[in-house]
Amino acid sequence: MRGKSSFVSDFKADQIFEFNTRGEYKNRFGKTGKANGEFHGPTGIFLTKDGYLYISDSGNHRIQKLKSDGTFVQEIGFGTLRNPSGLKVNSKGEIYVADRGNSRIVVFDSEGNFIKEIQNPNVLNSPRNLTIRKNDLYIADEKSGLIIYNTVENTWKRLDSFRDSKNVIRKLNQPFSSAFDYTGTQYIADFNRHRVEIFSPANQLSSNLDLVVEKVINREYPDISVFLRVRDRSGRDLKGIPRNSFRIYEYGNLSPLIGLADMQQFNNRISLSLIYENTSEVKAAYSVFEKSLKPLFMSLRQYDGVEVLRSGSELIKASDFGYSMHEIFRIFRTSPNDYSSKTGKAIYRGISDLLERLGPRAVLVLVSGSSDQDSFTQISPEKIIRYSKAHTIPIYFLSLSDSGPAVETYKTIASSTGGKFIVIPGEGQEKTLYDSILAHKDRRYIVSFKSRVDADKKDFYIPLVVESNFRNSSGKVEAGFFTK
Repeated sequence: MRGKSSFVSDFKADQIFEFNTRGEYKNRFGKTGKANGEFHGPTGIFLTKDGYLYISDSGNHRIQKLKSDGTFVQEIGFGTLRNPSGLKVNSKGEIYVADRGNSRIVVFDSEGNFIKEIQNPNVLNSPRNLTIRKNDLYIADEKSGLIIYNTVENTWKRLDSFRDSKNVIRKLNQPFSSAFDYTGTQYIADFNRHRVEIFSPANQLSSNLDLVVEKVINREYPDISVFLRVRDRSGRDLKGIPRNSFRIYEYGNLSPLIGLADMQQFNNRISLSLIYENTSEVKAAYSVFEKSLKPLFMSLRQYDGVEVLRSGSELIKASDFGYSMHEIFRIFRTSPNDYSSKTGKAIYRGISDLLERLGPRAVLVLVSGSSDQDSFTQISPEKIIRYSKAHTIPIYFLSLSDSGPAVETYKTIASSTGGKFIVIPGEGQEKTLYDSILAHKDRRYIVSFKSRVDADKKDFYIPLVVESNFRNSSGKVEAGFFTK
C-alpha cells in the first residue's frame, strides 16, 4: 500500500484490483493472456515509492512492471524464471523474486538485468514469498518452512518448528508469506494450518504496553485528537500516565503534543444510547417500561446524556443526547408501531454514537423478547460483541419475556459485554441501572496535537505512530487520518 491505494492480485481472475485506504473499490485492470499487461495467474505484487507495480505473472514465467494505472512498462525475467511467486524491491531498486519453479531466489537490478541467484538445495525447495529486513531475507518456503538468509555473511537458518505460548511444539505446515510490523513483530501465514503465527521480539515479551487507538478525530484539521487505551500485558487498563510519556509521529517525524486528557474528570457522568424495539408488543407495554425506566431517569443529571434510537423496519434517531425524562417518554409514547425491528443494526449504531462521548457509556435495548433472529440479519451478534468489547461499552436489555427466539442471543450479548439481561416486571434489577452503568469507568486517554503535514489535497491519508513509555514499559500503535 502506498499513499491512497492498495493493490491486490487476483490469481483466478488474472486481474489487479485497486482499493482506497478505506477498502473501497477504485479500479481494476488486466485480463487472461500472454500479451503485455495480460496475466496468467498473477501472484506476488509490490508497489514502489515512485508508483510502479511489479507483478509476478506466474503462469507466463515473468515479472511485469506497470504504472499504477495498469499501463505496461517492462517485462523482466522471461526465459529465466519458472512460476515466480512473491517479490520485493529493496531501497536500491533491486528486485528479489521467489523463483518457485527453480527452487531459488533471483535478483535483478532496477533496469531488469539479471544480477545473481541465491540457491541452497538443502533448504530451498519451493519458495513462495520473501521479506527483506536489513541484511536478512526471510523466505517462506512451503516445503521447508521459514528460511533466513543473511546476504552479507552468506549464512542460512531454518525455522520449521517452534514452541507456542502453551509450550507445545508446533510445525509450520506450508507457510506462504511472512511480514514484519513497526515493532519488529513477525507474522507468518501458514496455509495448511489456516492460521497466522505471530512472533514477538524477545525484548517485547519481558515488558511492553498494549496501545489501542479507538478513534482519530480530524474535524478541526490540522488540530487532531486521538482516543486511545493503554493496557499492560495482563489486559488491565492503566491510568495516571502523564503527558510526557506519550509521543506522536507523522511520517516518522515527532509532533509536539498540545494536550492530554484522561477520563477521571468525566467518570461521574453517563452517556446512554437507548434503543427501543418499535413493535406493537413493546408499545402495548409502555406503562411497564415507563415504570421500569423511572429510577434510571430520575438519577439523570445535567451533564448526563441519553440519545433515543427507534428500531423498526428502518433505524431512526429519535433524539440526540439529552437528559429530559419527559421528552424521552413522549417520543416512546407517540411513535407509530412497526412490524419488525433491526436490533443488530440499531445496537451497532448505538455503540458508534457513543465513541466520542466522555465518561461511562452503555447501550440499553428495550425488547419484547418475542422477536426472531432476523433482527440480527444485517449485523451479527458476534460482530456486535467484538465491537462493544473493543470500546468497553456494555450492552443492557430490558425484556418483557425470558423466553423467545432471540432471548438467548440477548443474554449472550449482555454477559459477553459486561451488561445485563433484565426481565420486567421482575426482581427490580432495573432500579440499579444508573449505578451499574456508572461503574464502567472510562479509562481512555485523549492525546491532542497539531498536524505538521501541509496537505493541499482533501482525503489525503496521513499515517501516525503513537508511543508510550511508562514505568519501564513501552508500546507503540499505528493509526492514521484523512485530511479535510
